[in-house]
Amino acid sequence: MPPTFSQISSDFLSVKSRSDLAGWLGVSERALRYILYKLPDERKYSTFEIKKRNGNARVIDAPSPALKFLQSKLAETLSEIAPPRQLAKGYVRERSIFDHAKVHRSKRWLVLADIKDFFPSINFGRVGVFRAAPFSFGHEVAVCLAQLCTKGGQLPQGAPTSPVISNIVCRRLDRELLELSKRSRCSVSRYADDVCFSTNTRDISARVADFVGEAGWVPGLELKSVFQRNGFQINPNKFMVRCGRERKLVTGLSVNSGVSIPRSWRRQLRSALHVIRKYGEVPGDSIVLSWRPAFQRGSAVNIGQVIRGKVRYAHWIDRLAGRGSVEALHRNYRAGSMG
Repeated sequence: MPPTFSQISSDFLSVKSRSDLAGWLGVSERALRYILYKLPDERKYSTFEIKKRNGNARVIDAPSPALKFLQSKLAETLSEIAPPRQLAKGYVRERSIFDHAKVHRSKRWLVLADIKDFFPSINFGRVGVFRAAPFSFGHEVAVCLAQLCTKGGQLPQGAPTSPVISNIVCRRLDRELLELSKRSRCSVSRYADDVCFSTNTRDISARVADFVGEAGWVPGLELKSVFQRNGFQINPNKFMVRCGRERKLVTGLSVNSGVSIPRSWRRQLRSALHVIRKYGEVPGDSIVLSWRPAFQRGSAVNIGQVIRGKVRYAHWIDRLAGRGSVEALHRNYRAGSMG
């Protein structure tokens, strides 16, 4: 039985031409042509950098308000027509980093594989998924959609369509990862570019990870093959295997015993709260940042805001995990207590 879509999605699937697409988007064909072919990228997007956890810069391309409006309408509809597979946990409504980590809690083995250059790997040609089922658009419409959703031939990190399209492009990858996990007696999940396998078997399958002399742990041949067939590469610098009582982190959460915030993270936050309470917010700001500049990311300068965000995050994880491990933080510091 074919799936039933909302009227707006059914209308989208009925688009046959650029003129039809413009009408569905709510703009004139002339305006759509201007956005696609006349407006330069520097006017379509504002480019800036934010710091990643490791201190490196992540380039963000934020679309202009008009382009963002069109991309947002597209993103909502694409999500309904081609929902991600169950193992995909990133960029999916009602799924989160907690769901990604929960799959791998309390397992003997944990294998972490990072997709190298995830968004840049999804280029203009691969956005040709619009010509395949369930969309099956003709050449003209498929090209217009690809142009509307790419910058310089790649998915821009910052556009509302990019996460949705990445999950659509990864549908075959996700299916093959699931098949590999079944052959290897593993659990698997993917959060954007972060792919995790885990198992309680005595040994990890060489299909997934192999120990090679001085090189140590390397991706298994079948795992590498799955990524390569789907146009991706594993980042060798971020490939990791953990076993037994070794520290196991999935998207920043500890999964050694259930799912929880790492002890080092909690200790750091507890110490920061103590300093703020003892010395006040302004002097405490300098003290906390002198310990570890990376305590706050981006350009934020208000340490109170940073701490409030961390406390809310801790409370959210605590609630999902059904734990009381951060309750002491809640008693000592209420999220709204600092200006």
